[in-house]
Amino acid sequence: MVILGSGMAGGMLGAVLARNGVKTLILDAGTHPRFAVGESTIPYTSGMARLIAKRYDVPELKALSNYKGTIEEISPHCGQKQNFGFVYHREGQPQDPQEINQLVVPIDLRTETHLFRQDVDAHLFHVALTYGADARLATRVTEIDIDPDEGAVLRTEHGEEFRASYVVDGSGFRSPLAEKFELRETPTRARTHSRCLFTHMIGVKPFDDSPTARRHDQPSPWHHGTLHHVFDGGWLRVIPFDNHAAARNPLCSVGLTLDPRKHPKGDTPPEQEFQDFLARFPEIAWQFEGAKAVRPCVSTGRSSTRPRRSSATTTA
Repeated sequence: MVILGSGMAGGMLGAVLARNGVKTLILDAGTHPRFAVGESTIPYTSGMARLIAKRYDVPELKALSNYKGTIEEISPHCGQKQNFGFVYHREGQPQDPQEINQLVVPIDLRTETHLFRQDVDAHLFHVALTYGADARLATRVTEIDIDPDEGAVLRTEHGEEFRASYVVDGSGFRSPLAEKFELRETPTRARTHSRCLFTHMIGVKPFDDSPTARRHDQPSPWHHGTLHHVFDGGWLRVIPFDNHAAARNPLCSVGLTLDPRKHPKGDTPPEQEFQDFLARFPEIAWQFEGAKAVRPCVSTGRSSTRPRRSSATTTA
């Protein structure tokens, strides 16, 4: 078995397969630690981690099923998630305290986490290695062929060759299998329209302390969960990692999602586009006064994709 990608999906699958006796090789174009998005869990995430840990006898995965286990056994650099928060803003108008909503995770189910992915992904990758999976990092697969007798033949940019009866592609957006078999529609018929800017920042202030939030009557502090500033044509998500007593991580994940039909992408650098956005919404901007990005801001085009078909690569 070859797994392409050593992120959360690749690491978990590698651990499950290796733990249960499957000869497994993980190939990844990058290395660890590394930046990744997808940092805010939902109860389904935690439930699946608990189910997989028990069903496939990989107890290390159970820690990922709850906030306490994640902090204590995986990384103290993760944050807590006690709620999903939404604050609606209208450009040029004061924020209406009636236009807020918050879903609080019940105390008995308070398992959700803000995942500091560089730590979490590396941890899961190393669990897979502990159970006997082999791995090659900094190894980019550039060519995939299907041999009727031997299965998949994978070649790297440096001329190395790997053969496998099964290939699982968990490499994400730049999927070698999707490119090889033209699995994605271009352009896509998907009806969603979104483009994104995202980075990690320090100095992001809790929105609860802002003059705007003092008028709010929500059951849980905004800073104790994932906050979404919503506006016409998009939203800004704020995912703090420093929102609990034992926090060691001063970073905050910030992501701006925009509908390109309302907010078309131009030639403005992403850092300047973010500042231009804040200038239009001063009540959101309060939270970012004095904040500073610690890594280059990433700007994407339309992020929607749709597969033409699914594909399984196997041999008998």
